[in-house]
Order: sequence, then C-alpha cells, then structure tokens
Amino acid sequence: ESSSRASTPSVSSAARSSQLLPQNHVLCHTCKVVRPPRASHCADCDNCVLMHDHHCPFTNNCIGRRNYAFFCSFVLSAKALGVVLVVGIGFWALDSHSRIHSVVNFVACAIIIVLSVCGLFGVCALGMLHIFLVARGLTTREALTGRYSA
Repeated sequence: ESSSRASTPSVSSAARSSQLLPQNHVLCHTCKVVRPPRASHCADCDNCVLMHDHHCPFTNNCIGRRNYAFFCSFVLSAKALGVVLVVGIGFWALDSHSRIHSVVNFVACAIIIVLSVCGLFGVCALGMLHIFLVARGLTTREALTGRYSA
C-alpha cells in the first residue's frame, strides 16, 4: 500500500485548488482569494475589483461594479461644469466692453476660453467613450485588452 502511494504522482496545490473553484472563477495569486468572472486585480489599490473598469487618478479609486454609476455622474458633472464655465466666460467677455480695457485682459480671457473648450472636449470624449462601453456591456479594461470573459 505504501508503494502505491509512492508511485502516484503528487498533485500540486494549484491544481487541487483549480478543481475546487466554481466554473469560470480564478484564483488571484496576489490577494489569495477566488475571483469571479470579469474581476481583476488593481495594482494601485492592491485589491480585486468586480467588473474592474480602471483605476481613476482623479478620484484615486478603482472604478468597478459598485461605483461605476458614481463615476459616470462625476464625468457628467465635469461636463456640466465645463459648459457653464465656457458659456459664463463667453457672456462675460461679450457683455464687458467696458471691463476689458486692455489687450492683456482680452488675451487672458481668450486663453481661458480656449483652454476651457479643450478641457471640455476631453471630458466629452471620455463621456462618449463610457456611453459606448455601457452600450456594448464592456469595461475599459476589456475594451483595451480585447478580452471579455462572460
């Protein structure tokens, strides 16, 4: 009986754990936890995140299943702020013929409007990207890597 144990090949712990995992679940080697499908490990937060979209540097937080709606609200509010800023400065510049006394003030106002429009363009592009991703049912990470695990 002891000779039959010696002849049996040993099964590694990784192979044993993969047999015990539910279907499509993966073992995270960093966190040592079982990850469900579409979850991935964030190196910045050092956590596994369900439906991990990306790590947002502006909020310093991982964007995933639990806070994706809040992130989209953040992008929408940034777009609204940009629109209000551009329209407000535009009205101020058009209405303030007496306020803009020098070329320096006019140039400063023009630079602020141009920078605001450029920033607004970037935020709108980000918003459109996420509308596209929501319509396709993808995360940013899945769209960039081309891998989608249902």
